[in-house]
Amino acid sequence: MDAAASDDEIEISLNAITGIKTGDTMHLAASVAGTSMKVLVDSGSTHSFIAETSARLLGATITPRSDLSVGVANGDRVPCSGVLPATPVTIGTERFLIDLYVLSLGDYELVLGCQWLKSLGPIL
Repeated sequence: MDAAASDDEIEISLNAITGIKTGDTMHLAASVAGTSMKVLVDSGSTHSFIAETSARLLGATITPRSDLSVGVANGDRVPCSGVLPATPVTIGTERFLIDLYVLSLGDYELVLGCQWLKSLGPIL
């Protein structure tokens, strides 16, 4: 887990936090602990996020991070309740271990950001 991540380093796009869908958004189906989730792949977000309601539904143990807030692209900051470290996420037949920051999200259950995208290969 990126335990050294500071408040200034973690950002989420406005589309991801509000659930706004545009023609150029990429959606995937994934499962976390056997539960299907609607996923936004978002190059405008630095890290990956899970909706607080989804994390609670999974019964996951959230590692508290009360000192952490996440920057939104419009300049706002939103509180982050914690992190689900090294969470198994399955997309198709591929399994990834992803640190998921727990936030109140609009319409998405999971947002996969640049940190996950970089694990697939170089981003040019």
